[in-house]
Amino acid sequence: MSPRRRTIVALGTALLVGTLAAEPVPREIADRIGRAVQAGMEQRHIPGLAVAVVREGEVVWRGYYGLADLENDVPVSPQTVFRFASVTKAMTAVETMRLIEAGKLGLETRVASILPPGEGVPDAPITVRQLLAHQSGLRHYQPRADREPLFHYNDLAGALRAKAADPLLSAPGAKFNYTTHGYMLLGRVIEVAAGREYAELMRTDLFAAAGMSTAQVDDLYRLIPHRAQGYFRSVNGEWRNSEPSDLSDKTAGGGLCGTIGDLAAFAAALLRPGLLLPETKTLSWTRQKLADGTETPYGLGWNVGRWQDRREVYHTGSQPKTSSLVWLLPDDGLAVAILGNLEQVNFVSLARQLGELMQDKGPLASGRR
Repeated sequence: MSPRRRTIVALGTALLVGTLAAEPVPREIADRIGRAVQAGMEQRHIPGLAVAVVREGEVVWRGYYGLADLENDVPVSPQTVFRFASVTKAMTAVETMRLIEAGKLGLETRVASILPPGEGVPDAPITVRQLLAHQSGLRHYQPRADREPLFHYNDLAGALRAKAADPLLSAPGAKFNYTTHGYMLLGRVIEVAAGREYAELMRTDLFAAAGMSTAQVDDLYRLIPHRAQGYFRSVNGEWRNSEPSDLSDKTAGGGLCGTIGDLAAFAAALLRPGLLLPETKTLSWTRQKLADGTETPYGLGWNVGRWQDRREVYHTGSQPKTSSLVWLLPDDGLAVAILGNLEQVNFVSLARQLGELMQDKGPLASGRR
């Protein structure tokens, strides 16, 4: 047996410790979920993983697997803080929609009417809707071109000014182009509209409303208790420490962090009344169209599609130290939240597998739509 395989088996033994099954999921279903998560973790060679299943707005199953810190033998626990990566975009989008509901913004509001000159605003008629839907024409960040892994910006405005000279890739509304820079601009827009800095706005409004008690803006230099270490796999399959990276140039598009409890609370709040109006959720979870009528795969902050003839809504994330997912079947009251400390892992297939297991009990089994 190779050293790498021995490591995986050793972790596999530890996987069973800390798995929590909470009513009303029957023990048989909980065990099957746990085995599926464990198998998925081993298949993807993930050092540490935290998973939660939500039904009808309540967390009904949680599991904590493997190690948050390989070098110091620290297990994943309910307190482990992972980076949310691009799942942050879904949170920024929800906060934007809350401000729209409050009358502080409009979907067709032009960014240039909110932000003062000199803040990195392109000379183009970009709207809030286009920022939400990745139709602004702004480019995405490129890890090699934007090679400033340890450069720290003190605020969103400073990070935007650094990209002010970037030309648009297309006219606003003409093309779908996934862009973290666009969500940084959106973060600055909601700061100005709300009259509060992004971190404070998220903490006092979205996080408070959703019950995300430990969610926060990630800071490479600040001491964050229970922070997970992160890893990538080398070409020969070994785990290696992730490159240090400062997220201040992508705060509103990939710079939040928290526990699996925080991410599950976010999903649960979306499935309950209160966080957003029903019509706002319907709008957010509807695929948007380009100016020529072409439908894109993205709504207002969410990937939107169909799975097993059900509406499927989700957002993935991956960056140094983490991979993440929040996955919803909103018409069935079901959600899965996943956080891991290995880069470049797509958890959608695992979430769908857990969704299939949950069909044995609850709203999916009843055939309710």
